[in-house]
Amino acid sequence: MWSLLLLLVTVTSLPASSQGKCCGDILREATEQVDQSSGYRVPDGWTLCYIDARDAAYHDTPCVNLLQGIPGYGDAQGLLAAGGNFGCWHGNTGGSPGPAFASNSVIENSCRANTQHSTLLSAWATSTTTLGVCINGITCDDDECISAPCQNGATCQDGLDSFTCLCAPGYNGTLCETEIDECSSSPCQNGATCQDGVNSFTCQCAPGYAGTLCETVAYADGCLLFSSDAVSYPEASQECQNRGGHLVDVKDVGLQRLIADSIPTGSDVSPWIGLKMSPGIMTYADGSSASGDLQWSSGGPAASCELCAFLDSTDGYLAQTGSCSERKQYVCRSDPEPCAHAQDICFNNGACTTCFNGSYTYCTCPLGYEGVLCNMDIDECASNPCQNGATCLHGHNNYYCHCSFGYEGHNCQGDIDLCAEVSCPFDWKCEDQGDHFICLAGTTRMAEPYSCSSASCPNGLYCKEEGPASFSCRAG
Repeated sequence: MWSLLLLLVTVTSLPASSQGKCCGDILREATEQVDQSSGYRVPDGWTLCYIDARDAAYHDTPCVNLLQGIPGYGDAQGLLAAGGNFGCWHGNTGGSPGPAFASNSVIENSCRANTQHSTLLSAWATSTTTLGVCINGITCDDDECISAPCQNGATCQDGLDSFTCLCAPGYNGTLCETEIDECSSSPCQNGATCQDGVNSFTCQCAPGYAGTLCETVAYADGCLLFSSDAVSYPEASQECQNRGGHLVDVKDVGLQRLIADSIPTGSDVSPWIGLKMSPGIMTYADGSSASGDLQWSSGGPAASCELCAFLDSTDGYLAQTGSCSERKQYVCRSDPEPCAHAQDICFNNGACTTCFNGSYTYCTCPLGYEGVLCNMDIDECASNPCQNGATCLHGHNNYYCHCSFGYEGHNCQGDIDLCAEVSCPFDWKCEDQGDHFICLAGTTRMAEPYSCSSASCPNGLYCKEEGPASFSCRAG
């Protein structure tokens, strides 16, 4: 059973005391501003949020309202409740905007004493003073989510000097930067290839297998379903019935070997099969008597007690018995049924078969076709059956080799004795070169070099002078 895991990752940053937008959106901030006349430095641990004469729109604002919207605190009352001190101050603007004068007495009287909270800033002359708020005893907290640190569609939740990434399904990591490999647990069965996706995976089944996990295989007498969970024998029997089948009745060596071959090499899976034993009685899941063709571990089945049979992976998948309450994986079998017309998914007259109450559908392909849906025409030329430079012509469920000159046979594998088919002029010697032949004058003396003519070679071949006393006949 799959479950959805919501991953929460909290990232804690270093304390950002007196930094960030401590003053909200309407005020500017200074932590170490030096007075131009006295050289006074804002005390450590204090933050001065200020406006000056150019921000006259806020001069009629009560001091208590200036701090609304501080990240993490909300407003001035929240700041006080959090244990901080604040108050409004004023001073000469000096040569540049800012807290040009904030003496010890200003800090003492208007800030440490939490005074003038409701004072209108217009009580002070706007043309000659800088007005604002001082804060102490509170860690000013940035919104760490402003920079959008979380990746891959994650949701960022801001905290005090920290943020939390709520990862989207399929990702993990501090910033949700890592895609989870859903194939790491090897979910695909029976030799299938797993392809990882985002919060998903796809199994590409080996030929003959089907299902989301490639857990079913069709064979001559039905369909087999391989479980991925381990349960007791009674639970396995019930699960197979729920799916429209029963525990597989292994009555011959061929089926026993098919099941063994379908389980990955090196696996420790020893599945239940449909064979239950009571004292003196051995019956299959379908009610029939046990077959003597089933291969057992040495010693054969136990003759007493109520036991259930499984194929033992540690003993070459020979049958063995054990307590029916043991938890093992299991193999179900279902009889095949022809597909209803609406279920027929096969192309090119493939035979459509369904099993396990229509949960799985298979196509048995006619000769010349392949693929899950019999939609692929087999290329008989893909194996390069034609030899000696022949051209392969693909047909339906067959192929034809167009042989090069000098060769014959279904695959052009036979070398024709060309010299047995032709004769050289002047009783010259004939040499077969595979795809052509050469006529050699040998010791015959020529009055002049030989010149090719239309009579030199059989019809369909052209003559090539190879020297003063030889020529060849070749295909065009």
